[in-house]
Amino acid sequence: MTLTFLILLLAAAQDPAPPAPPAPPAPPAPPAIRIAPAGEAWPAIRSGKPVSGPDWSDWRIYPPAALALDQQGRVVVEALVGDHGIPLACRVVTSSGQAELDRGTCDVMSLLRFAPARDSAGKPVESVYRRGFFWMISDPSPFAAGRIVARLRLAHARVAQCTLDPQGIVPEEWTRVACRNLTQELNYYLAGRQLGARSAIVDFQVMPAGSPPLGPPPSPEPPVAEWRSEFQVTAEGDVRDCRTIVDRGFGTPSENQRTPCGFFISRTWFEPNDPQPVATGTYELKVYIDR
Repeated sequence: MTLTFLILLLAAAQDPAPPAPPAPPAPPAPPAIRIAPAGEAWPAIRSGKPVSGPDWSDWRIYPPAALALDQQGRVVVEALVGDHGIPLACRVVTSSGQAELDRGTCDVMSLLRFAPARDSAGKPVESVYRRGFFWMISDPSPFAAGRIVARLRLAHARVAQCTLDPQGIVPEEWTRVACRNLTQELNYYLAGRQLGARSAIVDFQVMPAGSPPLGPPPSPEPPVAEWRSEFQVTAEGDVRDCRTIVDRGFGTPSENQRTPCGFFISRTWFEPNDPQPVATGTYELKVYIDR
């Protein structure tokens, strides 16, 4: 046994393991760019596509302040590009609703470089470049029927345990935030009914138009609260036009609680659906109480 151990040590000494490959260099930190007001006069000339930019596959370009706050969403910005092809200023056209994500998107625009736009005489001039960003910590999911049944065990009107039963195609972001959101906003979902209750069930479902529900109701009792809305999915996979059909039984939303439509739009991204320009679906949320 000892001899074998010594031979292994000698072999290791004579044939050292190759050094680990160096870590890839960090992407350049985006310099702060001037944020222009929405009404500032900019030229009507549009820029061409960027000739260079950051590595979009490198997660480290994610706006760090937004990442630290777990912010995700869609932002559309415009950059004022100078006659030398370098962005001079940025303004937000469609906000994510989150200041850090909006500002960080503008900072990323400062990394782009362009061939200068030219006027009719061939002289380099300032121009405007518009781009939409989908900032997501998780990948988009296919637009298909998905469901999460969240089972809450309650003690002293608080969540003592939260378990999730995902079914179908469930956006990863839902599983990441569902228990946290239900725990923090319990009074919104249960509207004070948690007093004296032993458990509760919150049933989230997304169904493309024409799809049947994923399984039977999780409780034989009727729901004490119910939300149902219709929405559209664009060819790019963006959720829009979430329209409330039923809204009953929920508590007063807190300052940080979005409506179910707002939560759905800000936490859901689908894969592009190019063959079908616009798809439709329904989003349902039902709450059951066990006393």
